[in-house]
Amino acid sequence: MRPIICVLAVAILSASAFEARADAEADARAAFQDGVKQFDAGRFQEAAAAFREANRLSPSWRIQYNIGQCEAALKRYGDALDAFDQYLAEGGDEIPDARQSEVLAEVARLRLKVGSVEVRGEPGIAVIIDGNRRGVTPVDAGIRVTGGVAHRLELVREGAVLLDREFKVGAGQQITVEAPEASSSPPASDEGAAQAPSTPVAGEPSADEPRRVRPLFVSGIAVGAVGIAMLAVGGGFYGKGKGDYDDYKAAAAKPDEAEYSRLREDVLPVDNAMIAVGFAAGGVLTALGATLLIIDAVKKDEAPSAVAFTPAPGGVALSF
Repeated sequence: MRPIICVLAVAILSASAFEARADAEADARAAFQDGVKQFDAGRFQEAAAAFREANRLSPSWRIQYNIGQCEAALKRYGDALDAFDQYLAEGGDEIPDARQSEVLAEVARLRLKVGSVEVRGEPGIAVIIDGNRRGVTPVDAGIRVTGGVAHRLELVREGAVLLDREFKVGAGQQITVEAPEASSSPPASDEGAAQAPSTPVAGEPSADEPRRVRPLFVSGIAVGAVGIAMLAVGGGFYGKGKGDYDDYKAAAAKPDEAEYSRLREDVLPVDNAMIAVGFAAGGVLTALGATLLIIDAVKKDEAPSAVAFTPAPGGVALSF
């Protein structure tokens, strides 16, 4: 009798487990279909959440492709890279060649748009970036995030917020965050709200650190100033040239042959040459200075770069 009861118990448990799996798979299919619907409607935030829920209920490497598409559309390039990397690693030879080439090309494009943040601290600290849990310390590699935009970083351990702050990292750069120890958190205030300690992020200048030199900005100001000076020289010789030309006409009318020859052969050619050089060089240098300032405004969140002028056919080449 006892063996029969055991067999029946095992059968009931197996049936319950099978039914639970079937329910989870049905819920996963519904979440996936909702994700497709949201994606087609352009609601990428909702689509990403639906696809992640489908993957939680019934994990599949194939869903990582859909998650990566949503994250890329949301310009969360670090999350997109994580999803695409998992898709390629777990899918392997099962991925059709055309799809694999497509994803590899997208991965190469996205890698140019991300920086990374390395979190150091004792084990077991959850790393949350922009509301998404991106790992738990120790993190083997830097966590990739979209470069050049502000992100919110939260470090949480056993429900206690150790760090909550914004950071920014340029594309191709990496910063390091030192997680404070849980014991270093200050006690709660009278209102009961714990204040997170202010921990500097490596790579960001603090109030006590000098601001980094921006070569493009400095070069743009210097080149522009020289250009304006050259324009002023050209303008000065233009005014002088008008006076010399009036003297030239007066010498021709007298006639004063010696003065006429001096002005025609020695003075007016120099005036014309300086006017041409001043306006031409001044215009080019002023435009170049403005271009450098524009480039600096675009690249100010990236690593400082050196500016160099090198000879080139027909002039000089600018590199940075």
